[in-house]
Amino acid sequence: MERTLESTWVFESGLEPLWNALFDLQRWPCWWPAFRSVEALKRGDEYGVGASYRLDRAQEALICEAIEPHLLELHTGQSLARWTLSEEDNLAFVHLTLWNPGSLEILRPEALSQGARGLSRHLKVRLVEAGSWSWTPDEPFWRGL
Repeated sequence: MERTLESTWVFESGLEPLWNALFDLQRWPCWWPAFRSVEALKRGDEYGVGASYRLDRAQEALICEAIEPHLLELHTGQSLARWTLSEEDNLAFVHLTLWNPGSLEILRPEALSQGARGLSRHLKVRLVEAGSWSWTPDEPFWRGL
């Protein structure tokens, strides 16, 4: 059964610093406690598409789409992660959707909240709100809230 995990982070920030931090996967362990290491395996094209990384010496992640500063998609052998960034009224919204997230530590709501707080500290911007929820296609979405 496919499961979906979603998380939204709201910052008092522009998009560029958030994009730069998310796009620089190798530096995730500097601000996101759930990641102990990220190793670059292969360079991507001029937009980063095709770059691959090893997450915590276990899971390989491939950048399959990158549209600066609005969309970043990563694919592992089992999961697809889509980051979308938007801004409104001096707030930046970072939304992550994970399809079939598996069992990685990072894919727990607590770890996602730690990532939001860590990114806030790393960039020295205010985290206004962060929330995560999970659901499966055969159950109403509100059950995961």
